[in-house]
Amino acid sequence: MCYANEMAWTRKLPAKITLKDGRVLTTLAEARQMVLAVPEPQQSHPHWQYAVELLLKAAEHEGDVEKVWAQLRRALLVEGMI
Repeated sequence: MCYANEMAWTRKLPAKITLKDGRVLTTLAEARQMVLAVPEPQQSHPHWQYAVELLLKAAEHEGDVEKVWAQLRRALLVEGMI
């Protein structure tokens, strides 16, 4: 397992995600920043919890960036953000 400073937050998503507010997510770092900006009560929802789990695994090079992208899109659709 990688340490936090070895995590690959610069990994690219397979396709950009454009939010309704104009933000564009293209990397794991941008996705992480967006998820951290979600209000805490919403972060406890299962769709966000799973997105975070996949995001961390991908940043540790143990996860699939395609799965992160797909789950982020699901969570963002549920929240009406895309």
